[in-house]
Amino acid sequence: MNPSEFVDGDDEPREPSNISAVLGSNNIYNIPVFESVSAGFGAYACNDILEYIPVIITNPADVEDTIAIKVTGDSMYPKIEDGDTIVVRRQTSVDSGDIAVVLLDGDEGLVKRVVYGPTWIELQSINEKYPVQRFDGAEVTRLRVVGKVIGSYKKF
Repeated sequence: MNPSEFVDGDDEPREPSNISAVLGSNNIYNIPVFESVSAGFGAYACNDILEYIPVIITNPADVEDTIAIKVTGDSMYPKIEDGDTIVVRRQTSVDSGDIAVVLLDGDEGLVKRVVYGPTWIELQSINEKYPVQRFDGAEVTRLRVVGKVIGSYKKF
């Protein structure tokens, strides 16, 4: 495949065709990269897509629920840095200790380690300069897990 086949002359990102044939794997899928997490995250529009990136996904059933998001901020440094792209499998719950994308109050998207207690949920940053956010009792309803972070890409 010729690299010019990936460029169509307009400014709209588009999904590259036949990347699996180029890279020689049937487990490579092009997933959309979004600029941020929002309240409408589950029903995204094409104009919110920045680009597509090839990702190895071994279970074809997971392709539809796998997306990528550009990260802004340093709260998860050094594991996830400002400008990295995280790969997220959309799901409504995660295990305690997993890194996830979480919506706070329906509109503020956060990437944090999620830790569960008997009556509380903590959102923890890896970067020690950020305090733990604890939601206790009825406050836990302010949180909604959007998906589990399953990978990260750095751009150079």
